[in-house]
Amino acid sequence: MAEPFESSRIQQMRYPLPADVMFEQIRQMLESSKFFRLRSVGPQPLSCVFSTHVSLTAWGEYMNAVVIPDAQGSVVNVKVNANFSTLMQGRRNRKDMERFFTDLNARIDALYHPNGGFVAPRQ
Repeated sequence: MAEPFESSRIQQMRYPLPADVMFEQIRQMLESSKFFRLRSVGPQPLSCVFSTHVSLTAWGEYMNAVVIPDAQGSVVNVKVNANFSTLMQGRRNRKDMERFFTDLNARIDALYHPNGGFVAPRQ
């Protein structure tokens, strides 16, 4: 089935960790990533802007992550803004979003649950 044309995509996940801890893990993940590049932190608390790498199918899309405190820990909201709105871009946006949360979940799992047992966050 064809992906719809889309210029942006938003996704959120809830984590059982405090917002400041989650934001620090996101920042560190982005700083060490080979795929994402941290562009700026702020201006609102616990937010950052980053971009994807440039390739034949990706044009260095900009993404924004905001961590919001929640009664059960925190909510991570991520938005990707495509440089071009094309059929392929909808698929690319979804993959970029999946990669962000996969990398973040792997980092949290390795740091906080080195012997396994991390419960996947709820969407």
